[in-house]
Amino acid sequence: MQQGNIFKKKYENTRQELTMNANQFVKKLGDLYSQEIAMKMQQDGLSEDYIKEYRNSYFFITLQNQRIFHDPLIDLVNNYDGSKVCIGMLNFDIKPYEDDNYYYFGNFEGDLLGIDKNLKTIQILEYGTDNHILYDCASNSENFLKAILMVAEISKRCELDSEFSNNDILICKMAEECGEIAGNREDYQDFYKMMLGV
Repeated sequence: MQQGNIFKKKYENTRQELTMNANQFVKKLGDLYSQEIAMKMQQDGLSEDYIKEYRNSYFFITLQNQRIFHDPLIDLVNNYDGSKVCIGMLNFDIKPYEDDNYYYFGNFEGDLLGIDKNLKTIQILEYGTDNHILYDCASNSENFLKAILMVAEISKRCELDSEFSNNDILICKMAEECGEIAGNREDYQDFYKMMLGV
């Protein structure tokens, strides 16, 4: 319990963040890059290409001709190249596009990440179907960015602390916390539990 309290206190800033725009998300994700983990990978004999891929997974590249949108996720995918960014099984390696109902901005295990244009919620839509919803992820773009940033923080901690990474009860609680950040709906928690493997 003490370890859980320490962890929760350490990351309470993510939960209490009042706003999260694209620029803030890009900076905070980049700040999570760990040279310590990269060195451990090198010591374990992993290839330089793999270590470079790990590093690149934390960094968006600023694009020229920045445009202003009124949604932080749409800002993110239009003003930054995130094709090498990966948070768990979530990536931003598609060119954003839209149809009448959704704005698509990324992939999750081959399925599509989209913003519901009417509800503004974030959902995973099964690839190759007529927008069959697999998971509800967040109540809006801002909460989604805050929640997946916390997933990245937890994943980094798992890489550095084997005792923590083996504590399924604590990680499950942290996944539930991510669900609360995403919009305080119980069904959001399922997505973050899946992301964190609990």
